[in-house]
Formats: sequence, structure tokens, C-alpha cells
Amino acid sequence: GSELQDYLIKLQNYGQQWQPSIDIDVLSHAINECVKNGQRRLKDEFNYKKEMLTCNSKDHELIGKFYKLKPNEEQIKLAKQIWQTTADELRTREQLEILRQRISLKRLPPKTDKIINQLLDDNQKTLSNPALNENQRASFASRCSKTIVQCKFNLMIVQIDEFETMIRQNHTILTTLQDKLSKLNREQPQLYTSLLMDTIEERRQAMINRFIRMRQHKLKTFFDEAPTVDNSN
Repeated sequence: GSELQDYLIKLQNYGQQWQPSIDIDVLSHAINECVKNGQRRLKDEFNYKKEMLTCNSKDHELIGKFYKLKPNEEQIKLAKQIWQTTADELRTREQLEILRQRISLKRLPPKTDKIINQLLDDNQKTLSNPALNENQRASFASRCSKTIVQCKFNLMIVQIDEFETMIRQNHTILTTLQDKLSKLNREQPQLYTSLLMDTIEERRQAMINRFIRMRQHKLKTFFDEAPTVDNSN
């Protein structure tokens, strides 16, 4: 805007007086890029929140649609179990995807990084013992550093296995619940109507779409809070 342009003019005037001289065009371009990036992030965040409001509104609408069918307690319980199991699986998939990204980029969860780095602090105290000469100290420090870095990623590999197991279990539970609902539909079609089944599934699909959008947003923004592994530690 005009205010930014005023600052750029002032910057150009000041730049002529600075020693050593500064390429004002390069500096102005850098400032403009920073502003554009900041504006883009704000716009992306605004659009994301707007999408979430739409998704939340749709979710409330579908829940209302379900209850308008006047489901009995058993039907409500079954629907809630299906939706909850779906949500659990989606959350676990999100955690798994973020963890895989962290491993590929060598970026660790802050808590994991902090806990394991405490081991390095303890090791530094041991290495300060005067009984060790410089060569021994360097050798032990190198071995400790490599071991700790490997330990960090071994822990995350274990966590990946945990997430994958949880996903399989949730999927099995979901399949069992859906089979139960289908069986009830076949046996009691007047009570467990196709409309009821479709409404339960419609809300479940809306949940999936919402979680996918949330996961995309988190994967795009989590890098700012994920520290890079320092292989020298």
C-alpha cells in the first residue's frame, strides 16, 4: 500500500548514506518478498479457517439429519461407535503421516528431542573427567553422538509400528461395526432403513474429508515447530 511505499522511499534515502553501501533494489525486493510471504500465510490461514467453519457447519447439519430420523438407543450407539472409530483411525493416520515427514526431514518432536538430549548432557559431564585423555574423549564423544542420533530415529520407527497397529485395529473394529449394521438392515429393514444407513455413512464421509483437509494443513505448517536434528550432537 501507500504506507509501504513511503517506507521504501525513506529506505532508499537512508541507503544512500550508509557505509558500506547497500544495494537498495536488492534490499527492497527482499522486504517485498517477506511482506508477500506473510500476506500469503495469513491468506492461507484465513481460507483454512473458513473451510473448517464450512466443514463444522456441514457436520452439525448431518448430525441433525440423523436425529430427525428418530433413531432408537441402539441405533444411536452403533452410529456413534462407527463415527468414533473412524475419527480414531483418521487421527492416528494423521500422526503417522506427520511422523514420517519428520523422519524424512530429520526433524524430531520437541519432547523426544529434549528427553534424549539430556543423555548427551550426562555424557558431557562424564567426558570432562580428567582421567580421559584428548583422544579418548574425542572417541567417546563421537560414539555417543552417533548412538544418540540413531536412538532418536529408532524410537520414531517404533512409534510408526505402534501407529500402524492402531490403524489396523481401528479398521477391523470399523469393519465389524459396519457389517453389524448391514446385517441389521437385512434382518430388520423397516427399523434399520437404507436411509438411516446412508445418513450414518454420509456423516462418516464428511468426517473423512474434514480430517484430510486438517491433515493437509498440519503437514504444511508443522515444519515451523519441528526442530532439525543436529547430527553433530
